[in-house]
Amino acid sequence: MATALSAVAAREQICAALDAIDAAHAVLRETSSDLVGNAFRVDVAARLETQERTNRGLMYRIFGELADPPDGEGSIAAVRDALWKRLRITPREITRRCRLAARIRHRRSLTGAEIPPELPALAQAVEAGAVGEDHIRAVCQAVDVLPASVPPADVAEAEAALVTHASRVDSGVVVKLGQRIADYLNPDGLFSDEDRARRRGLVLGRQGPDGMSKLSGLLDPEARAYFEAVAAAVRPGRHQPNGQPPGRDERTDAQRRHDAFKLAMATALSSKGLGTHRGHPVTVVVTTTLAELNQAAHAARDPSVPMPTPATTGGGSRLPMRDLIRMAGNAIHYLAVFDDHTKRPLYLGRQKRVATADQRLICYAQVVIACALILPHASVLFAGSVAGGRSFTGRLLFACPPHRPEVRANANGCALVSTETGQLTGATGGRIAAIAINFRQQSRRRAQSCPVDQGQRRPRRLRQVSDYKLEDVFKLAGVPDATFVEPVEFDRLLVALRTRGRGVIIEGPSGIGKTSAVAKAIERLADQLGTSVLPLTARRKEDRELIAELPSIPDAGVVVIDDFHKLDTALRLEIADHLKILADEERGEAKIIVIGINRAGESLISLAPDLSGRIEIIKFGINPDDRVTRLIELGCDALNITIPIIDNIVQAADGSFNIAQMLCHDACLTAGVTESAEASTELGVSFELVRERVLDRLTGSFYRQAEVFAKGKKLRREGRAPYLQILRWLAMSDEWTIDLDREMARNPGLRGSVGQVVEKGHLERHISEQEEMLGGLLHYDAEARVLAVEDPKFFFFIKNLAWNKFAERIGYFDVSFENRYDFALSFAGADRDVAGLLFDELSELEHEIFYDQNEQARILAKNVEEYLAPIYKSEATFVVVILGPEYPQRIWTKFESEQFKQRFGEDSVIPIWFAGVNYSSFDISRDVGGETVDRSQPLEPQIEAIASRLAQKLAQYRISTRQSQEAASA
Repeated sequence: MATALSAVAAREQICAALDAIDAAHAVLRETSSDLVGNAFRVDVAARLETQERTNRGLMYRIFGELADPPDGEGSIAAVRDALWKRLRITPREITRRCRLAARIRHRRSLTGAEIPPELPALAQAVEAGAVGEDHIRAVCQAVDVLPASVPPADVAEAEAALVTHASRVDSGVVVKLGQRIADYLNPDGLFSDEDRARRRGLVLGRQGPDGMSKLSGLLDPEARAYFEAVAAAVRPGRHQPNGQPPGRDERTDAQRRHDAFKLAMATALSSKGLGTHRGHPVTVVVTTTLAELNQAAHAARDPSVPMPTPATTGGGSRLPMRDLIRMAGNAIHYLAVFDDHTKRPLYLGRQKRVATADQRLICYAQVVIACALILPHASVLFAGSVAGGRSFTGRLLFACPPHRPEVRANANGCALVSTETGQLTGATGGRIAAIAINFRQQSRRRAQSCPVDQGQRRPRRLRQVSDYKLEDVFKLAGVPDATFVEPVEFDRLLVALRTRGRGVIIEGPSGIGKTSAVAKAIERLADQLGTSVLPLTARRKEDRELIAELPSIPDAGVVVIDDFHKLDTALRLEIADHLKILADEERGEAKIIVIGINRAGESLISLAPDLSGRIEIIKFGINPDDRVTRLIELGCDALNITIPIIDNIVQAADGSFNIAQMLCHDACLTAGVTESAEASTELGVSFELVRERVLDRLTGSFYRQAEVFAKGKKLRREGRAPYLQILRWLAMSDEWTIDLDREMARNPGLRGSVGQVVEKGHLERHISEQEEMLGGLLHYDAEARVLAVEDPKFFFFIKNLAWNKFAERIGYFDVSFENRYDFALSFAGADRDVAGLLFDELSELEHEIFYDQNEQARILAKNVEEYLAPIYKSEATFVVVILGPEYPQRIWTKFESEQFKQRFGEDSVIPIWFAGVNYSSFDISRDVGGETVDRSQPLEPQIEAIASRLAQKLAQYRISTRQSQEAASA
C-alpha cells in the first residue's frame, strides 16, 4: 500500500524518480556496448523489455486516474486534448488507452468509493511489468469472445490462466490458449441469436473518384453460408468478367469473391424473386439518354470517340457507361422511356391520382424534388392538375412520406391535400407556377422531420423568387449572406464570445468558414457584447502596427486578429501575454479573438505554456457534407434554380464552403444564370464541364506559382524532386496541412531528399525568397515543420493537378521511383571522410543515398545483415564502392561486396579508386569504368566533380528507362 503523500510531495517524488530514470537513460545511451558480447546483450534486452512493460503499466495507471472524476482544472475533454498535443498520439489511441485502463485499474465512483478492476489478474501483471502490449491485447480478446452464458467465476479463472501463461510465453501462444479455453467453456458454440442479430451489418462507404466503394461489416452464419456457396461457384475459369471465354483465370481470391458477390446480386435481380417496389419490379434504375448510350457504344469500339460522363443510378451513385452498356440488354425498355419522355405523355385515371410504375421511373429523370433523400425510398407526388385530367411528367416529383402532406401550391395555383388513405388528390385549377413547403404545418411536425433516412439531405425550402445577383449569392470572397450556414462549432463559438475576458483562438484550414462564422457570431451577439468590434489582419502593415499597441490599450473592445500565424514570433508572444492578463483579470472591456490556420492555438501555447487553460481554442474542421449541401440549397433558393450536380460539387468541395461557392458560381455562369430567375430553372450543365472551366481559370492564376515552388531553388532534373513531392503530399492531405516529419516517415524512399531541404532550412528560405508569389498561398512553420495552404482555390488546383504531366512539363525525368535509393555507398572506416563528402554533395543534388551513418537510428535493434543485404543487392540503383587500401581487410566490406558483386555485369557498380594503391586483387573492378581520388590533392573539388558525373549517369539511366517503358507500352 503506497504511503499517503500531499499533492506537492507526490509531485516532487515522482519528478525526482523520472529525473533519475532520464539520467540512467543518458548513461545507457553514452555507454558503448560493442564489446559486451551477445549473451550480455540478451540479458540487457530482457531487462529493457521488462522496464518498458513496467513503464506501460505506469502509463495505464495515469490514464486510469484521468478517467476518474476530475481533481484538477479543466474538463476531461481538455485533458484529452492536452494528452494529444503532448504525447503526439492519435485521439483514437487516447481513447483505447483510457478504455483499457478502465478495465485494469482501480477506479473511483462519483461518491469516492473504490471500484475494483474488471480484469484483476491482468491488472496485477501489467503493474508488475510481466506482460507486454501484445499479451494484454490477446488476454482481452480471449475474455471478450466468451459468451454471456459463461459464469463469472469461470471467466475469472480463464483470465487468471491466460495471464499466468502470458507471463511465460509469447502472445501467439496466448491467442491459441484463449481459443482452447473458449472451446472448453463453450463446446457447442452457444452464442446468442440476439447477439448475432445485433452485431450483423454491412457498411457501404462513399463512392470514390474512381467509382469504387468500400464494403465492410459482419455476416451472420446464414449469410456466410450463402456467400460461401456463391463464392464456390465462381471458381477459377468460371463466371469470368466481361464475358471472357474459359481459359487462364488470373483473378486473385479477393477478386473472385467480389465477382461472386456481384453475380449473386445480379442473379437475384434477374430472377424477379424480389417482388416489386412501389409499383415496379426491383431492379437497377439508371438515368441517361439513348444518345449517350449510342455514343458510349461507339466509344467502346473507337478510341477517338470520347466516352460520355457516367450515368446516375436511382440510389445516386455513378455508373460508368461501359458498365451500363453491359447491363442495358435487360433493361432497355426503361431507358427508352427516359429517352422519349418529351414526346410521350403518360396517362392516369381521372378519379384517383396514383403513380404508375412508368411514371415513377420518369421521376428518376426529373430534377424537381420536394426533399432530397435516397430516391427509392420516396413517394411520387402530383404537383397539380390541368383541365382534361392528364398528369404530365413535368408535374411529378419525389417526396418522402412525412413531407407529402406539407406540399402546397402557391397563391396562383391549386391546393393539394392529403386524403385519409395517404394519397394526394388534385383539385382542378390553373397551372402551378411554384411549389412551396407549408412551414407552419412543418413546425408542428419538426420532430417527424425526415425519418426515412436521417443521414440524408435536409428538406429543401422552395421559396418565392427574390432579386439576387449571382455574385451576392455564391460569393467568391467575403462573408456570405444568402448562403451562410452555421458550422458545427458555431454554438461553442457563441458561448466563447460571451465569456468575459477569455481569449478565443479559432484555428482551421483556409476557406473553411472561420472568418465568416466569427463575423456572423459577433453580429448575433451585438447587443450582448455591447462594445465596438475592431477587425484587424496580420497581412496589412498598418494593422500589424496597431496589433503591437493592443497590450497598452485597456479598453480596446472586441478585437479580431485574422491571419494570426503571419505575425512574427515576438509579436505573437506579446499577444499571448496580453491574453493571459485579460483572462486572469476577467476584463469585460477588452476581448481578443485570434483566427489562424491549423495548430495556431498549439503554436501560441508553445510560446506561452501558462496560457493553457486560460483561452478557448476552437478547431474548425472540414465541414460535413450536409452543411455544404445546405449552403448550395440556400443559394439555389435565392436564385430560383436547381443544380442537378449537387452531389458532385459537395464531393469536390471536400468540406470547404469556399470551394463549394466557387463551383456553384461557375455552374451558374456556364448555364448563363447571373441573377434570380423569374421561373424555376434547372441548370443543364455537367460537373466535368464546370470543373474544367474552373481549373482552366485557376491554371492561369496558380500554375506559375506551383511551378516555382516545385522546382525549388534550382531545378535538378535527375533528382527526386523534393519540393514537388512536398506539394503533392499537401494536395493529398485531408486538412490542407501536412506535418513533414510524419510525411517523411510515411515515404521512406524520399526521406533523404526531402529531409535535406527541410533540415537545412532550404524550404523555409525558398518560401521566404518567393514571398511575392507564394506568400498568399502557402505558410510554413519551420519550428513545427508544418506546411499549410492559405488559399482554398490553390488547394483545389493542386488537388486536381495531373502530377505526372506537371512534373514532365517542369522538366523532371521521373517522380516515381522503383528503387529505394539512388546510390548506396560501400567503404571502409578509414575512408569515411571521402564517403561523407560524397554523401553531402549527392544530397545537395537532391538524391537518395544509403550512407550508414545516416541510417543508424533505423538500423538499431535490426539484424544488420538482413537490413543491409537487399540494399546492396537491388534496392539501390547504383552501388558506389570506395576502394581504399583497407577495403579488402574489413568484415563488413566483404559482406557488402558479396551482395553486389553480381551487379558488375549490370552496369550498376561504380568503383572509386585511390591514386598510388595497388588493386591487383580487385581485377573485377578494373573491368568497369570508375573514378580516381588523389589524397595528395584537396578532396572537396575532386568529390564535387565525381558527384556531378554520378548525377549525370543517373539522369542517363532514367531517360533510357523511361524510353524503354514507353516503347514497351506502345
